[in-house]
Amino acid sequence: MWPFKKTVQPTLNIIEPIKKTNYTKDTDKIVEGLFEGQYFLIKSLEVLDFKKGIDWNYQHHSGANTYQLYLHSLETIHHLCNHYEKKKDKKSLKKAHEILQDWAKHDEAHPKENYRSRWSDHATATRALAIIYLYTSAVDIIKIDEELIYNLLLKHARFLNDDQNYRKNNHGIMVDRALLSIALVLSEYPEAEHWKEKAIYRVREAFNRDFSYKNVHLENSPDYHSMVMRLIQSVETFLVKNNLTLGKDIVERLEQADDYFHYFLKPNLKVPTIGDTSSGHLKRKKKKFDSFIDEEAGIAILQDEHEEPERSTWLSFICGYGSKTHKHFDDLSFNLFYNGKDIFVDSGKYNYVKSDKIRQYVLSPIAHNTLAIDGKEYKLGDPLVYRDKIKITGYHKTLHYELIQGENKAHNGAKLKRTLIFFKPDVIIIFDQAVSDEDQKFLQLYNLAPHIEILETKDNYAKIKSGADIIEIEQLLGTSSVTSFQADRTEPRAIMSERFNELIDISQLEFSKTGENVNYLTMINLGNDTSVKDVTFDEIARVLTLTKNGKKLDIAL
Repeated sequence: MWPFKKTVQPTLNIIEPIKKTNYTKDTDKIVEGLFEGQYFLIKSLEVLDFKKGIDWNYQHHSGANTYQLYLHSLETIHHLCNHYEKKKDKKSLKKAHEILQDWAKHDEAHPKENYRSRWSDHATATRALAIIYLYTSAVDIIKIDEELIYNLLLKHARFLNDDQNYRKNNHGIMVDRALLSIALVLSEYPEAEHWKEKAIYRVREAFNRDFSYKNVHLENSPDYHSMVMRLIQSVETFLVKNNLTLGKDIVERLEQADDYFHYFLKPNLKVPTIGDTSSGHLKRKKKKFDSFIDEEAGIAILQDEHEEPERSTWLSFICGYGSKTHKHFDDLSFNLFYNGKDIFVDSGKYNYVKSDKIRQYVLSPIAHNTLAIDGKEYKLGDPLVYRDKIKITGYHKTLHYELIQGENKAHNGAKLKRTLIFFKPDVIIIFDQAVSDEDQKFLQLYNLAPHIEILETKDNYAKIKSGADIIEIEQLLGTSSVTSFQADRTEPRAIMSERFNELIDISQLEFSKTGENVNYLTMINLGNDTSVKDVTFDEIARVLTLTKNGKKLDIAL
């Protein structure tokens, strides 16, 4: 049933659309493939063969939900419109219109079949932008079904406006960006003003909810900090073009959020694979080498700048969270970059399939450089409730070192604490404490970057090689057994992922101790540094004593 009388012409405004893609060197190939029935979705997914027509219920053997999401997002329409803008070929617009009509026909004929894939928040929001892009590109150029477009946009707006379809995370911002666009295209529709006001309100609310007091996005991953920032910036840019704004306060905080990139980037300007993050370069960003600590987001960055910036030392420390979204069991973990190379690395995301054994592994404690309990995970509860269970507990800086501390009390019957001391540029001392109600096997874990070679292992000691640098990991307290693991993809262990659905084989070191009250004191010496000597530890007083460049230091832990 049409939402207007058939005698009334639907009103569609022409606006400057929000484009999910732009013309690139790959666009011609993508569009050529579409005309041959080869459907490109996104770079990390396989091209689908639809020579006999689009199978809107297509189920891929790996990651079926992901393929369904991007198939029903109709991002192919964006590529076709990109191609038209560059080459002015009407056939691209006609193909895009044909795809939209085919999708609409399927949606109408099969209202319940595979509904959740077609009408998920992400797919619906992205598809709405594609419909608007097609309309604004094709109107007055080719013959298009304006009634169909009007009705589709109306149906999409009602879905996006409905709070039952709204999730308070990055998907919600996608929803509101699309709802704003529809509200301006259908500005004469009675509910359009309400949609516009509601979308602006929800985006403002999302920023205040999802970013920390230091303007770090709380979804636990540099990738999502970057993506959500771009989303909100695109909303503000779109609003300004239409004489609207999210407000001065949000604009100022966006500028501060952009500053975080300068800290979390490694010295080679690559993004660390913390949480659900894929590796990539942000070469346009200027690196900052000051320390950065955000207790609310549960992240700290400690650094030492070398005169050749790419050879600087960089380490991250994770403990705590402000949102469970994209959170790994990575508390008390750290990553390390030294002398131009990764040393200890995070596991990455691999995919989002909960039942996938590899996904389960990359989320788990044993996939991170942390202190863990053998065979056990811990609960990630409501962030407001668990902020006193998992948190950064202290940071201290002197002329000689920086110290960061955290604790994880979310295990049932056990408490874990870690103190990490960075003696710049190339010595790290770690003090780990584990207290349990019963004897348990505790693990101190190190994921070695792909290029790292293990030279020697024995009780309390491991020697590894990174390029020309020899790195020693020495246990200074009691006896711990060391085991090295090589990559296993069947029973996942010692693997990481820098790209969606792609794996890299690595090695992993595990130092283990068993007991109710277990301590580790670990010295990591990078590149044969001899500036830190005579290390001793008073377990009763919890005082670490050492000499640094000939000066005696007492450090209370």
